[in-house]
Amino acid sequence: MSVATLYGAARGFGRPTPLPPGPKGLPFVGSFFELRRDPFDFMSRGAAKYGDVFRAPLPLLDLVAVTHPDLVAEFMEEPTGRFSRYSPVGPMLSIIGANSIMLEGPKLRERRGMLTPMFARRHQTKIAEVIASELARRLDGWSAWAATGQPVDLQEEIFQTTLSVYLRALFSASISDREIRQLDADMRAITGLLGLTTLMVPFPTLKVAPALLRVYRLVARLIRDRKAQPLNEPDFLDTLLAAKYEDGSPISKADLAAEIVGLLGGAYDPSAAALTWAVALLVNHPEQLATLHEEIDALGGALPGYDDLPQLEWSKACFDEAQRMQGHPFFPRYCMEDTTLGGYRLPKCTLLGASMSVIHRDPRWWPEPDRYQPARFLDREQAQARPRLAFMPFSAGQHFCMGTQMAYMTAQFFLVTLFQRYRLSVPQDWRPLPQFTFSVTVKGGLPVKLSEV
Repeated sequence: MSVATLYGAARGFGRPTPLPPGPKGLPFVGSFFELRRDPFDFMSRGAAKYGDVFRAPLPLLDLVAVTHPDLVAEFMEEPTGRFSRYSPVGPMLSIIGANSIMLEGPKLRERRGMLTPMFARRHQTKIAEVIASELARRLDGWSAWAATGQPVDLQEEIFQTTLSVYLRALFSASISDREIRQLDADMRAITGLLGLTTLMVPFPTLKVAPALLRVYRLVARLIRDRKAQPLNEPDFLDTLLAAKYEDGSPISKADLAAEIVGLLGGAYDPSAAALTWAVALLVNHPEQLATLHEEIDALGGALPGYDDLPQLEWSKACFDEAQRMQGHPFFPRYCMEDTTLGGYRLPKCTLLGASMSVIHRDPRWWPEPDRYQPARFLDREQAQARPRLAFMPFSAGQHFCMGTQMAYMTAQFFLVTLFQRYRLSVPQDWRPLPQFTFSVTVKGGLPVKLSEV
């Protein structure tokens, strides 16, 4: 019996109808195990059988998946907080701290307003230099693997490289390679915990508690060091430390720590996962990679910079097409009150979400959806023919990622720097398969052999 049914019974009425169509599932557990086994296949089959809105029963609540961009806009872009991202942890936010990921409505707008100045053009130009230099430093170190000729899991290295880049770009911090490896493991444990809101990831292990402790100790160290040695040019950490609410009060210590962890995890984890997909798909599509090499060669071997971004159109298209094919299975929102969507009643406590893994491969918006074709993102006529949210890699509405420009810049610089230096190969007939954690990673990693150019 779901929360919605119990809630209705307490108010004196039964389950609201009409409910969206969908599978009946098993007694008590509904579709829980089927969903957990393969969320991508579950969403794809559900949309094919039941249409653009379908319901799956789960223990205690219902999951409703939406696979039409126009319907997605109705709840993803709702500005008042009627559809909440993390309502189950809401009562604990005053204790554990609240970051921009967890807030809704006016509180979210006020917090985002504190960070907006750091995304202005003058700050992005400075950040570009940091990103380019850190990428070059990290990728130069990959020559040790190229010398051995042995395969390496490049997914792990892309995650650690991206983490190192964002640490420097956001917080002007550098830590040892050993600390980077530990922080990467800890951050992925924490983001996996956040992924529990979809009920599609494994339940947290005993590793989560020590991971949280280590990450928050690092955050405390960053704050302590910054207060002891201020920078001449403020970065994101300085902005947060100096931020004030409208009443003049500062961000609480708990909120400050949560915001730093949220900024770092929300930036590096999705970026690294999408970059892994981009590299995997490019290595499997030599014609698309050859076009990328032509764009890279125009730089004459120089490091990419902020002013080069408009000329790096193909690298951006390669990244976007990888994000499309990567496709998140479920961007979750909780219904905070009874509502309707697509002609169906959705009771309070329904778990509602946009299945972008379905939308991103819907032939209504994407001709030959299973083909890797970056050129579709350079075709203005195709782009204008698609519904606005047919492509949604960075969320939408109030929770649209403020760091989108930084993510693109990091991706474009990474692809240029990588293929300036190395040639990559994967095992014959190897193809990337999706695995859902907090982001969508490549199942089993990215086995690559590198050789220097």
